[in-house]
Amino acid sequence: ARTAPASDLRTHLVLSPATSPASAMHYQRTPLGEARIRWIPLWLIAAAAVFGPLLWWIGRNTGLQDPDALGLGAVFYGTLLAWVAWQVRRSGGRWDVLTGPVRSRRDWYAALWSVPLLALAIGSLWGDYFVRDAIWPGYVPDVLHNDPDDLLPRGRAYQALVVLEAVVLAPVVEELVFRGVVLHRWAAKWGLVPAALASSILFGIMHAGELESMVFGLAMVLLYLRTGTLWVPIAAHVLNNAVGVALALTGSDAPPDESLEAALASFREMWWLGALCLTVGLTLLPLFFRRYGSALRGWLPV
Repeated sequence: ARTAPASDLRTHLVLSPATSPASAMHYQRTPLGEARIRWIPLWLIAAAAVFGPLLWWIGRNTGLQDPDALGLGAVFYGTLLAWVAWQVRRSGGRWDVLTGPVRSRRDWYAALWSVPLLALAIGSLWGDYFVRDAIWPGYVPDVLHNDPDDLLPRGRAYQALVVLEAVVLAPVVEELVFRGVVLHRWAAKWGLVPAALASSILFGIMHAGELESMVFGLAMVLLYLRTGTLWVPIAAHVLNNAVGVALALTGSDAPPDESLEAALASFREMWWLGALCLTVGLTLLPLFFRRYGSALRGWLPV
């Protein structure tokens, strides 16, 4: 077996004798390689059991509009962050070791790749809606009429909290969990490539099983491997969510008395926007993987 340089005995990389470096199926042991991922559901269930009734009581006794959605999101991400902190503590590591240093200012430019990734997501969503609209004419009207993400009736304070959760809390926590702890644990168990794919699939499942979310998750893995720091994928994730939330808020500025028929007609007239986003995403995505895909033949940052 071959070992890579390490600062201590707990942080070392081991290449399986049965595989070659070119296969990138190497097994890696890191300070977080022994993380107990199976405990995540239990942590979330316990948090829901404790805070769920509290949120219900707040909504019932204060008259606040639907505190559950925003409150449960905060509980969800807060629980995941507490779990990451527990894993870091029990591994004897430090937060700066988990996130890694930014080695060059040029690494920050890699975060801009989140823009074509977002374009691909928007184009895919638009294309999916158009296909469903052609096959099932009632689908898009139902979505427009019952959109649970409509921010308009909530008020500015609610919108500010949604932006804070979606643009700051979610990207930071998700990168710490998926590209930080989960990737390291599964790389130690299965090898780097299977860990990269499995963690990206899990990330997509958490985002309603969307294929574009799985692609985004794999792209964040490659940014992490190439730059050696979680701060770059965190920045890319923040930029992605910020643009998405900005578009959602812009779309929610439609007149409240706009009819469903007018909204549906406006959606169909904007087909070119979905086509443009899909074209940009599909054009730049191969360039991204051509540039960063070789990172899967390297080592996990430790």
